[in-house]
Amino acid sequence: MQAVQTGHVVLSSIHASDTAGVLSRLVDLKIEPFMIASSVVGIVSQRLVRRLCPHCQHEIEAMVLEQIAYEEETGERQAKFRFGIGCKMCSSTGYQGRIGIYEVLLMSNTLKMMPYHQATTDELCAQALKEGMVTMLNDGMNKVKAGITTPGEVVRAAYTANMDK
Repeated sequence: MQAVQTGHVVLSSIHASDTAGVLSRLVDLKIEPFMIASSVVGIVSQRLVRRLCPHCQHEIEAMVLEQIAYEEETGERQAKFRFGIGCKMCSSTGYQGRIGIYEVLLMSNTLKMMPYHQATTDELCAQALKEGMVTMLNDGMNKVKAGITTPGEVVRAAYTANMDK
């Protein structure tokens, strides 16, 4: 935090389940709220999901739970999604490589003031969402819509992140 105060750009890794949890973690680490407010510009949380194999993906009807998860996040009803069926190129897994799903929290004046008032992680998250933060689950479902990954992969990665709480 001292390096940031002297004008240096600092990128750091902090173990937390989501972006709002990082602010709470900083308070737990006894960082003064004024230091958080003046030092933190943004927070990025990420998880990796498997990419669909470009050689063997086909549109197939998804399980009902995957359809529900997609609809709840996007507001769009869809039954068929792209899935890899397995081939030599992907060692019969249906996937080839990985891609990140991200949650990006940009510090607003309101968010900067919340640690002064001992705001909970849930309150911080609610404010960030109110200000337009895109969640990991939403980013992941956008990648499902683009045919990059599957609803099951996104649910597995995004809900694992929230299980850390």
